[in-house]
Amino acid sequence: MSEKLKDKRFDIFCSPIKLDLFHSITHHNQIWRPDLYDVKIIHRESRECFEHLLNRVHSQTKSNSGRILLLLGESGAGKTHLMRAFRNHTHEHGLGYFVYMQANPNISKYEHYALHQAVDSLDKPYYQLNGDLNGFLRLSNALIEQDAIPKNKIQHLRNSELSQENLAILISEIADIIINQFCGQDLDLIRALLYLQCDNAAIHARVFKYLRCEHLVEYNSKVLGGLSSQDNPLNMRKHWPS
Repeated sequence: MSEKLKDKRFDIFCSPIKLDLFHSITHHNQIWRPDLYDVKIIHRESRECFEHLLNRVHSQTKSNSGRILLLLGESGAGKTHLMRAFRNHTHEHGLGYFVYMQANPNISKYEHYALHQAVDSLDKPYYQLNGDLNGFLRLSNALIEQDAIPKNKIQHLRNSELSQENLAILISEIADIIINQFCGQDLDLIRALLYLQCDNAAIHARVFKYLRCEHLVEYNSKVLGGLSSQDNPLNMRKHWPS
């Protein structure tokens, strides 16, 4: 193979300088990071099958049934690597939200474990090459950036320093507009996601406690406009906007 034709990734693979780039195993904390050295011809059939199913979900012939793609392979065959590729394909094209969870037979309350893993997945940058915007804030933006919501209310929510009471009133007003656009959604969940529009780390921390169905003490509930603790992880996940 001539130097001109040789894949530059081969040089990087053989170089001792970047040993941290290549591993025999893809770990769960790498799933949300784009793989700049992914070789798409590897497991091409599985990739094409996934993309076909994803396109069917977004086609005009939608149905109420779900889609399942089973990846079967020996340990080390590249299943997690494919999950990483699937996740980044989905997010690069803005086609959905990808949640990754490792099976764990030692968990007693699996519904809580599944919810925590889902929340952690959506708390990662939606697509790192486009910036640090995480999945939940992207959802929150999609809810609030609608023609039905006055621009001045959006700016007021994002940029004004409001008291707890006035903030709760403003969020409730916006949530009422949204709930009329999306029938069947959970009003309290909409309100919680709207609190993410505030540039306030303390508020965000309380929102994530709510999303994880963790107990909210009275003061935390007050900060979030009276949102009360949820104790049903399955119900919480069921009502996430999509």
